Amino acid sequence: HPRYPLLVSASRDGSIRVWRLDTLEQTYRLDIGDDILEMGMLGSGTIFYRTKYQIKVWYLNQFHSTFSHVYCSVNKLVRINWAGLPSRVLVTGEDGSVRILSAVSGVVLNIIYPMATYQVLDNLVYDPSANRIFVVLKDGDVLVYDSSTNPCMPQRLLCPESDDEEVLSAVLIKLELALGQEE
Repeated sequence: HPRYPLLVSASRDGSIRVWRLDTLEQTYRLDIGDDILEMGMLGSGTIFYRTKYQIKVWYLNQFHSTFSHVYCSVNKLVRINWAGLPSRVLVTGEDGSVRILSAVSGVVLNIIYPMATYQVLDNLVYDPSANRIFVVLKDGDVLVYDSSTNPCMPQRLLCPESDDEEVLSAVLIKLELALGQEE
């Protein structure tokens, strides 16, 4: 490729993969479904490959630029929109980390590092207006993080008073109420 250092590989598992040599990351995978017996380049951006019964051509017009590096498998990806505040992207990782990204540039604005107890933090809500992240832990406690700092700092732990008050899930609801005002 004229702009990026790329490696294209094919294998008998039926996949063609595109790798960035500068970051050593796989950027694209094409699953053919048949064993690939041979692959080669026909020119810049054109690949031919051979299976047992077919010869096919694939055009590498799938190029993109990386939005953000998270360095782990992503479990959850949510765009957060809030009136009057910039949009954000909330990312949770398989390693237990949480990141808040700029929705425009992909820059990591805030991070929660994985917990020593290794809990995957998937059950959480982000309130950008209050700079808070509420995380439901495995035991039903809710850990509140301050997202005005990077890394995010735990601020308080909300514990149920009894087992039947255990928190199972969290959701953030934004209500706008008109209290005796004319519209």
